[in-house]
Amino acid sequence: MAGVLLVGLLAYPLTSLTIRKAGGWFPVRAMPVALGDQFRVTWIHTVSNRPVSEAFVIDAESRLCLKEMVFDHEGPGLPAYSENGTTWTPKDGAIIVTGYSLCLERLNLGISPIAHRLEVGNFHWDLVAE
Repeated sequence: MAGVLLVGLLAYPLTSLTIRKAGGWFPVRAMPVALGDQFRVTWIHTVSNRPVSEAFVIDAESRLCLKEMVFDHEGPGLPAYSENGTTWTPKDGAIIVTGYSLCLERLNLGISPIAHRLEVGNFHWDLVAE
């Protein structure tokens, strides 16, 4: 029976969003996801102390594609204007940047002690606590 389960798992590829510590191999957390699922990484900008949020979607090649960035302030490392085909939409005091053409095999983040959060559906991970 276990052999049938193993063969079934090999025939059905599973995609997961996995968190590992820098330089580490073993996952700290893993969350099953499907192609087309979205997730959001939110943090507090270390200079302005204001929130920044990026939404990603998992594409057909299991890459992490930036869908939008949302912020309500200017700051180092944030876009200063629309570029490379992006569109800026002001809404409720924030700027929503869409139209990115950036897809990544993996997303490496430096986690600041201020705040970093990962949201997948209704599940929230506090990355600072990890």
